[in-house]
Amino acid sequence: MKWDLPHTELDLQAFAEMHQSEGRAEESYKLVILKYPESVKVLRAYVRFLREIKNDPWKAQKYELQADNYEQVSRHSSRWKNTLHVHLLTEKL
Repeated sequence: MKWDLPHTELDLQAFAEMHQSEGRAEESYKLVILKYPESVKVLRAYVRFLREIKNDPWKAQKYELQADNYEQVSRHSSRWKNTLHVHLLTEKL
């Protein structure tokens, strides 16, 4: 089935504005990621943006792996800090 939809100037302007907004959002994400490169929340939000808005599953996967790595390192780091803290407390006793 072929759709014959009229393309008006208003339609084209709306698409142009959406494209510009998408570009501004991408630039904003890049700036935030540069400022907080290890923020799992920021990375996961960018992954959603890449999948749902940009339709770029390959790039999304790259950032998702990065978020997974930071999350895993953070978990191990927290465990290590807790173990060290308990060790120091018992040492004092």
